[in-house]
Amino acid sequence: MLPQDKARQVLSDLRDYLGLRTHAAIARRLGVSSHTPYMWIQRGYYDPFLIKEAVPEISGDWLLTGEGEMLTPTNDRTSEELSRLRTTIRRLEMEADAARAAQQRAEKRADTVLEVLEKFTSTATRAAVSREEKPGVKIEL
Repeated sequence: MLPQDKARQVLSDLRDYLGLRTHAAIARRLGVSSHTPYMWIQRGYYDPFLIKEAVPEISGDWLLTGEGEMLTPTNDRTSEELSRLRTTIRRLEMEADAARAAQQRAEKRADTVLEVLEKFTSTATRAAVSREEKPGVKIEL
């Protein structure tokens, strides 16, 4: 078992390598409960076999010792493809976040328009009722 500080560093390096920011994202990637990565970090302990199974390009020796190269040797083309895919995934996640934010802003604007429309309709209805109650009074909208 690794010392706690070394285990935490391995987990931090793994998180950075995977390009994941939250415990929930790490948990999804590793196929564990959302609380598990948090507990690993708090305890300074993790399951190296589970991580190796979920992320096969990670060196088993590195997971067990925290020393040496993080990645198992692969051909350069595969590493480049993985890097490009990770970059694409991060870009798509950022675009999705921006789209969600734009949708929320549009929904707020739509709510505001509906409120204004309801006030206008209410005012117009009151004016029409008032005009019916007072013949001879003209109200132009």
